[in-house]
Amino acid sequence: MSVREPRTARAEETKRRILAAAAVTVVDVGYSRLTFARVGRTGGVSAGAVYRYFRDKVGLVTSLAKDLESAQRRLLDEAEQTLGQARSTAEAVRTIVDAVIRAESVDPKLARVLREQAPRVQLEASSLTEVGVERLVRAVLAKPPARPARNGSLAGFVVTRTLRHLTQELLCAPRGVRPALRHEIEELLLKYVEAW
Repeated sequence: MSVREPRTARAEETKRRILAAAAVTVVDVGYSRLTFARVGRTGGVSAGAVYRYFRDKVGLVTSLAKDLESAQRRLLDEAEQTLGQARSTAEAVRTIVDAVIRAESVDPKLARVLREQAPRVQLEASSLTEVGVERLVRAVLAKPPARPARNGSLAGFVVTRTLRHLTQELLCAPRGVRPALRHEIEELLLKYVEAW
């Protein structure tokens, strides 16, 4: 929802600074207290410069969500490329868990604020990420041994929501992801997939 797209390298750099400042600001003060003036102060630009590139707060935060989703989606796409090399269902599940943890690690605090405080904005990005995980889950379900046809969309939803919630909680905690807890997550999902 940009008002205008940058035409020069300098304008592109200004827009990148605005987006970086908006990410820091929304994490610091929350969505409801995010203003263009605050973003401008954080980014070292005027509020007018922010308005030059974004019509309103929703447009600015939507841009943040799209950038975040794009980075997460690249990681899920990479995992999909390697999923075919998995020799077992357990290895495939580890690939999915690793992909979601890496995707959620892109900017966990920003993702959490967008999800919890700006759900209308984050909804599209969340559903696109779920589609990526759903593709991974379907690939696992298609691996031998053959399983009865089930709803891959529902499995993708369950796996995505479970992984996202657990991963977000872990990444926002000071310790991050501990190997033992990661193993428990993998075992939980493996049992779920194998039960299909």
